[in-house]
This record gives sequence, structure tokens and C-alpha cells, in this order.
Amino acid sequence: MGMAILYVLVPWIGVMAAGYGFGPVLQINSDRKKKICLWLGLSAIVVFIVVGSVILTKNPAPPDTPPFIIRLLRQNKYPASILFLLMTLGPLIALIPSAEKIKGWPAQALIVFGRVPMFYYLVHIPLIHVSALFVNLIQEGSANSAWYASAAGMHVTSHPIRKING
Repeated sequence: MGMAILYVLVPWIGVMAAGYGFGPVLQINSDRKKKICLWLGLSAIVVFIVVGSVILTKNPAPPDTPPFIIRLLRQNKYPASILFLLMTLGPLIALIPSAEKIKGWPAQALIVFGRVPMFYYLVHIPLIHVSALFVNLIQEGSANSAWYASAAGMHVTSHPIRKING
């Protein structure tokens, strides 16, 4: 019997849990919140730059590699590395006080999408898949391409699901 381990979800579940834990910070008065957000955000950016730079300087790069800054910014998203999270969440946390000053329709759009991030996260995966099938149907005349059988994570086990369940 085969088993799929979705290891890429583990860091993102931690990020979501940290977001819930960060909620009380967003509810305190604006001067203190601004200081906390700036301190946390800028600290994350500094840690990213220092640790990322140390790691890159310890590992010599071949002569044909991109410049230092590009290599520093090229972090793993899947699975999310700590450097990727510091690089992306640090600036966002530092910008929270500025984002709260936005007024009008841009503010309303941010509020709508900010209240339902898990919904959009979960919906984007099947939406992308259905879109790919539709494009495949247009290009090849069939939505069932041989590519999908060899895509990453699509390994077929020798035991069909009906056999496992029955």
C-alpha cells in the first residue's frame, strides 16, 4: 500500500499558526503595534541577509553562477525554507502599519482577500489544474495528456485504490 507524505504543507501550517498567534499583536494600539511590526519585520530582514550571506560565502560558487544578490534571493519555496520565510514575511510584517493607512476601494479589496486567504489558497490548486486541462484540451484535443502521468507527485502505485479499500 502506498502513502503520500505532503511534506510541503508542514512549514505552511506553521506559518498559518504563527499568523493566528500574531493576531493579538494586530489588535493593540497603533503606536505600540507599529513599533512591534517594524522591529519584527526589520529583524527578520536582517537575519535573512546575515544568515543567507554567511551560507553563500561558506559555499564557493562555480564561475558560471548568477551574481551574489540573485543567489541570495533564490530560496526554496517548496518546501519553504526558513530563509524564504524570513525573506518574504519580514517585509510584509514591517509594512503592516503602512497597509493599515490605505483607504477607499484598495483597502476594501485588501480586506476581502485578507479575510479569506485559506479559501483562496485551497481553491487555487484545483483552479490551476482545471485550467491546465482546458489548455491541454485546446492544444491537443484531449484533456488527458501523457504529461500528467509523469508529473512530479503523480507516481502510480501497483495497488489500485479500490483494492486498498476492499
